[in-house]
Amino acid sequence: MKKALSIILSIIMVLNVFSAISVFAQEGDRPWKESESIKIIDHTVYELIDKDHWVVRDFFDTKEIIKSSERTKIVIEDTIDGKPVSEIHNKQWLPSSDTDDYNEFEYEKNEYVNEIVLPSTLKEICHHAFSGFEALEGINIPDSVEKIGQQPFWGCISIKEISIPVLNGKAFGMNSCTSLEKVTFKGEPTSIGSFVACKSLKSFTVPSTVTTLGSFRNSGLKEIEIPNNIELKNECFYGCKNLKKVVFTGNKSIEKYTVSKYAFAFCKRLETVKLPNAKKYVIGANSFENTAIKTFPSKNIIKIGNCAFANCKKLKEFTIPSTIKNSAGALGKAIFKDSPNLKRLIIESTAEKPYYDNYFLRYQGLNKNCTVFVKNKRMKKIVKEQGATGKVVLIPQVKAPKKLAAKGIKKGATLSWNKVKGATGYVIYRYDTDKKKYVKVKTVKGKSSATVKKLSANKKYKFTVRAYKVKAGTRFYSKYSKAKTVKVK
Repeated sequence: MKKALSIILSIIMVLNVFSAISVFAQEGDRPWKESESIKIIDHTVYELIDKDHWVVRDFFDTKEIIKSSERTKIVIEDTIDGKPVSEIHNKQWLPSSDTDDYNEFEYEKNEYVNEIVLPSTLKEICHHAFSGFEALEGINIPDSVEKIGQQPFWGCISIKEISIPVLNGKAFGMNSCTSLEKVTFKGEPTSIGSFVACKSLKSFTVPSTVTTLGSFRNSGLKEIEIPNNIELKNECFYGCKNLKKVVFTGNKSIEKYTVSKYAFAFCKRLETVKLPNAKKYVIGANSFENTAIKTFPSKNIIKIGNCAFANCKKLKEFTIPSTIKNSAGALGKAIFKDSPNLKRLIIESTAEKPYYDNYFLRYQGLNKNCTVFVKNKRMKKIVKEQGATGKVVLIPQVKAPKKLAAKGIKKGATLSWNKVKGATGYVIYRYDTDKKKYVKVKTVKGKSSATVKKLSANKKYKFTVRAYKVKAGTRFYSKYSKAKTVKVK
């Protein structure tokens, strides 16, 4: 009798277990059970908080939406039992979690929902609220929302276009949204989140109000304009293989600008970089490694980090300016490592310490076809001691032209100046009032006069000239002459 009773009890226990498993499966393999504070409506879990508002905690069994009714849409309730639904959280994230770090989060995929209707009562969308909704094609964020986490749509690979609301100056990012093509903003952001691995994002407009910019690492950008008051994060554009042009906009001069570590590393098609207008520049380690840079504006650089231009196979010429001073670490190691086509290295700096500190040339990877130009005999000796294998040539001193004269003619002007001894030729510049700078208009060789044509009648123009000398295939320029203004007939 006892044995029979034991068997019956065992059978009952097994049946209870199967019943529990069945109920659990029906509830979408999630530990949610309906109660006064938990409601499950249309595959959405709501939790009552402080007895006055509801929070969306989870979405589950969304695959059943397809199976049961061929719907791919979830409508989040505005109110439940007369109380508003005001927040959407992710079950794997606390509301306080708010990071833009690309390696921070591994989300669950949801491949079945392509439309979500948000409630008009919504006030907060937390970090990663909809991460991994791979079929979601778009989202309309209601004006009622007051707070949004940094990456609410991480990994939503079907979203092609989005208008991002700006709240308290912040605009969230869209990491791993591989179909994203267009981004606009509702408002004027001062901070923009990251758009890492957005492969379809070819262009991006950074508003002039922005001071903090997230990462675009491994994105599909082809070109970008950046306000000059933004200092880029490390690896900001790392691996943007299609990026060809970067321009920093704004005329306001800043004291110092730092190009961060690996900022443009492995942007293999990057040819042009126009840096902000600054009094001093720091070029960070590996910042332009493995790019297609051919020349680089080196004026006012005070520091160059390790491997800054390593593996730049199209780099043909580089100038180490006189602004490099006698300070430790001013020049890093292996700056030009594996850049075999560097033919001319012009060293205008006469600071000795940076070269002796790290055996500068010995570890730069310079080939024997690279000619090194230096300012004086002392630097020539140092360069040879530090391992230069190619030619070492003194930079020629070229004096500025003197006594520039100008005469107006019909729709033109004739210019003349005193000949500079040893000069190969001269370059004439005209001041452009629109661009507010001098622009090159003509180059002459072997003579100290020139005629500039196609000018407007009865208009005044300002000109200047500088001489140049060619040595070892490189032009070296004098300073500008004193400017001369002339009225055209």
